[in-house]
Amino acid sequence: MNVEYWKHVWPSSEVLGEFVNSNASLFRNTTVVELGAGATGIPGIVASKCGAELVILTEHPHNQQALDLLKLNCIRNALRDSSFLVQGLDWESIPAIDSLLDQLHHLDFILAADVFYDPKVFESLVAAIAHIVDRFTSAQCFFTYEERDSEWSIEDLLFLNSLQCSPIRKIQSNQKTIHIGVIYSSRATMKSTSFFAGIEGGATQSHLVIIDDRGKKYGEWSHKGLNYHLEGRENVANEIAEWIRSVKKQLGMNGPLGAVGMGLSGAEDESVNEHVVGILRRQHGDVANEFFLTSDSVITIAATFNKGGVVVVAGTGSSCRLLKADGTVCGVGGWGHQIGDGGSGYWIANRAIRYVFDDEDGLSPSPYPITTVKRLLLEHFNIKDKIGILDSLYANFKKAHIASFTGKLAKEAANDPLVKVVFHEAGVLLGSHVRAISSHFDQEMLLDVPVVLVGSVFKSWSLVKAGFIEGVRKGNEGSRIKKVTLYLLEETPAVGAALLAARNVSVEVPHQQTSVVFDVLTFD
Repeated sequence: MNVEYWKHVWPSSEVLGEFVNSNASLFRNTTVVELGAGATGIPGIVASKCGAELVILTEHPHNQQALDLLKLNCIRNALRDSSFLVQGLDWESIPAIDSLLDQLHHLDFILAADVFYDPKVFESLVAAIAHIVDRFTSAQCFFTYEERDSEWSIEDLLFLNSLQCSPIRKIQSNQKTIHIGVIYSSRATMKSTSFFAGIEGGATQSHLVIIDDRGKKYGEWSHKGLNYHLEGRENVANEIAEWIRSVKKQLGMNGPLGAVGMGLSGAEDESVNEHVVGILRRQHGDVANEFFLTSDSVITIAATFNKGGVVVVAGTGSSCRLLKADGTVCGVGGWGHQIGDGGSGYWIANRAIRYVFDDEDGLSPSPYPITTVKRLLLEHFNIKDKIGILDSLYANFKKAHIASFTGKLAKEAANDPLVKVVFHEAGVLLGSHVRAISSHFDQEMLLDVPVVLVGSVFKSWSLVKAGFIEGVRKGNEGSRIKKVTLYLLEETPAVGAALLAARNVSVEVPHQQTSVVFDVLTFD
């Protein structure tokens, strides 16, 4: 053993520490062993700071000076006495490894920073990792190494020891190339590549599901919103990877999934989507073999229909998308409140407010009295006069806050004639979306257009329906569209993302759609 190695803070140790920190939730309440921690034990200390229940930091038993400094470093970093243990370990000694493992009820992670520094230690080190994961088959070994010779390889050793490895990413640090990877047992009971993850990423909340190649669902998980326009592309990619790692750990999956599908709010730009997918491929190779990203509207269609269809979204905003059987996507609307969102909750609220202003200004008399709408406007926004709404529309604008007025109108004034007019107008706009996108339909779809409805506006269908029919019929000369069947999806659209992910790698997963017919509209 070269006693000089342990004295240095190697770049690989810092890189592994940063990786642990960026996946903090993965290490919470876990048991961790760090091999070859040296005098610093950076990855292990970071794991403890991230909430690991117990971290055992090891170094060669003959190097007492390193062990003493390692313990001092843990104390100086204010680790709780019960949360860490510094212990000598010769990884060439199976009895020594067993003695360490006998202390544990379970083991989640092994950390190893730059321990692959010399080919002479490769065989014994891989054998040690194999022995550990043979005892704790769900344990994973996250490791980093500095690229010193491109000819060095542990591939054969991994195979001989029934281990597999997934590269995570490659980092340039101080003119050095650092690799991050994960080693795990190939004897794992679940073949991870036959599983697919699907994510529905909304602006405020997201959902994730895992299904297998037979269509069985293994669970559903929730998370905060995922919108790369708001949080940045790299941040969202990293959040997704960390989330999936945590879920895989819960399910006992060690290897990469077959594919991950994502349907994110606002993910309409293919070039941006490819950039996000590229980040996931380059920096999170352990998560999945492939990634697929589209909009949340498209995955809703995939979850509802086997052979394509249409989605009309009318929540805070609005949009319409067509997913064809061949995977082609066409769209109408979805351009935000400044130039779009026709028929949405925001549009309805804004339209009602505009009626009040235009009528009182004498610009355009309202077709019906504004009395009820104005009263509800003042009540809902807690303002003394209509001028008070300008602050919410401009200086402190929040789209969802304005859109919330639509719910009050529908609930408390559904029989008011002016409210009926506003919702009818919204219906016309939403129906026009279907009529506009019908230019992309084939003849078969024109006979019976499958449309899934999404969003709170459709809770007021009795107010919207007549206008919706008018919007579809408008410009539909000769009745190109013969019939529209409206559906509601009764499961998370994240399932659609998982199905598209599987399809993207040429796996057709059987799936029983859980949608119900909401209404049927016919056109002569």
